Amino acid sequence: MKVVTILLAAVVISLCCFTTKAQDNPFMEMAGKKYAEYAQELYRHYEEFLKLDTVECRKVVRQIEEVARRTGSTEWKMYVDYFELILTKIKDNYPEVYSENMLKQEFELLDKARKAGVAQIEFKIRDEILVNYYRFKKYELSLEQCNIQADRLQDVSSDDVPEKSRYLIQIGNLYYDFRDYTNAISFYEQALSEPETGYNQWFRLSALNNLGLCYRYGLDDLDRSDSCFYAILQTGYFLSKDEERRDNWDGVAEGNLGRNMFLRQEYDQAIPFLKNSLEKVVKSGDYGYASGPSNVLATIYLIKGNMAEAKRYIDLTTDYYTQMPRVSNLVNIYETRSKYYAMTGNTALLNIAYMDSTLAEYMRRADEFNAILIVRVEQRRHISEQALKDEQLHTEMIQKSAYRFVNRVLVIACALMAVVAALLYLFYRQKQIAYRALVHKIQQSAKEPVIPTNQPDTTDRGIFEELNRLIVEKQIFLQPDITLDTLVQLTGIGRNYISQAVNLCKGEGFAAFINEYRIKEAVRLLSEAKKTKLPIEEIAVMTGFNDRTTFYRAFKKSTGVSPSVFRKNLTVREDNH
Repeated sequence: MKVVTILLAAVVISLCCFTTKAQDNPFMEMAGKKYAEYAQELYRHYEEFLKLDTVECRKVVRQIEEVARRTGSTEWKMYVDYFELILTKIKDNYPEVYSENMLKQEFELLDKARKAGVAQIEFKIRDEILVNYYRFKKYELSLEQCNIQADRLQDVSSDDVPEKSRYLIQIGNLYYDFRDYTNAISFYEQALSEPETGYNQWFRLSALNNLGLCYRYGLDDLDRSDSCFYAILQTGYFLSKDEERRDNWDGVAEGNLGRNMFLRQEYDQAIPFLKNSLEKVVKSGDYGYASGPSNVLATIYLIKGNMAEAKRYIDLTTDYYTQMPRVSNLVNIYETRSKYYAMTGNTALLNIAYMDSTLAEYMRRADEFNAILIVRVEQRRHISEQALKDEQLHTEMIQKSAYRFVNRVLVIACALMAVVAALLYLFYRQKQIAYRALVHKIQQSAKEPVIPTNQPDTTDRGIFEELNRLIVEKQIFLQPDITLDTLVQLTGIGRNYISQAVNLCKGEGFAAFINEYRIKEAVRLLSEAKKTKLPIEEIAVMTGFNDRTTFYRAFKKSTGVSPSVFRKNLTVREDNH
């Protein structure tokens, strides 16, 4: 009896210990369950993991290791490897840096997951690989992974891999970026045919939106395009938190409906949709999208001859674009501004706007041409491979005919390769010329003083000019720790007065104002013959930036190119010594 009592006590103690462990380790509750039952919770932990410091990340990895050790599950051992990989990316400053070694680790884990039959890890890793290939302009390799992913997705259901629709949408997005609207529509429709859940609902909204854009730009079918955007507005959300933040998606849908009405020349019907869109997306902080409907409103008011409203929305568009640049909107913004200058008789500004928009449009189209050309070459390659396989089968019956056919294919292929190579070289040279022209323009702009972009009252302008004189004379923008209080101490002017003067004169905050001086100095240093061999990190420190990443971000936002691209395309080096 005593022995039984002791054994029962031991069992109770063990259970208590395990329960405590489970409470301390949130992943323990997922152990032993089917993946679909805990996928959403695991994704939530993944999103939180990305926000943690490396110490906290290590703690999470140890918790997953504990589950793998206790269960002996291959699946959970794969999760350990995956989160270890994510931790490596965090430490290596991903996605700013994406090395060949990182790519190698991803492929090793991908192969391991495929052989182990852990589909959720396989799909997740391949999804990251194809996106990274695309981000770093390895388009053919990205498409190759897209094709593999699409084939593998046919073998699973959403019951096994709840993220299936998200992966289909990702493939659709890549084809959409390549302007291959037919393939994009196919993948979006496959994704939308999957069951709708709280887990994939936000991704489905993206699919509906892009499907509407495909119908608009690819098929010129505005009615079917409208149906997609209305479907977004009619979506009932599963989660209360989604209801609270639906303003942004509603604003995007109304903006696209307004643009379709604009394309039909239904201007009066379009205006309320576009205004509603602006109100909602600005409220949610999506200034990148806001510049689109704002620019369409400006165009409508130009058509109606209402110059005051047109100018108001042109200024709003510029403000939204400045806060969150979206390259796809840039050419339309310049076009609207040029029309305004033409209609108001401002020839000088019309010429400036026209030259800028022409340069931006040329560079964008050159990039698009190169990307689409690669896609077409890849498509021809697959077609040629299939033709070769068919011909090899046919050879068994008519060998001589097959040889003649192959010879013709080889001649044509060589000719095509020569033409493609010539076109690629031509566009590379034209793109290089455009970049050099832009770099020269940046160099000239860096020599110009920092001046107000707006016209405030005399007091604010006077304060701004005093700040400008002080900053230039004392070179205080080179101090990495400069703040508003620094200028208060040097000038004796109140903090609020300085902040107001900067905001009213430049239309930007203090940090952006100081960075303008730093970027001009960085352009000067990068242009000097004696400084061109200095590491970019050293240039960043010399101009007052605390780290390379902040410098890269500020430089590209100000000039439109990264420091390395700027340096690569220098043709005339200036030496002030």
